[in-house]
Amino acid sequence: MKNDVEKYTYRQFLNRPGFESSAMIYADASRHEWRGNVTLGGQLKITDCSRSINLSLVGDNQAEVDNTIFKLRRIEKVARELRQLYEASRDDVAPEE
Repeated sequence: MKNDVEKYTYRQFLNRPGFESSAMIYADASRHEWRGNVTLGGQLKITDCSRSINLSLVGDNQAEVDNTIFKLRRIEKVARELRQLYEASRDDVAPEE
């Protein structure tokens, strides 16, 4: 029997050069196929100094995959709206000294 595994891994520091921190985003996911069944598993981790958020992303069946997609879309929407708020307010804050 063939056991196929596909993997995705992403790691990126979040801060711009010159800003001291270990802030990063890390994602990994894998797709396993075994005896005609496909399962998905992964995580999304966001860290900023000593704080971290770690989300488990599962997909053993279509309901779990749908929930994971829903979760990722919700995160994307909130992050986009938060970015837009910061972009719209950037010129209102004090300049760098």
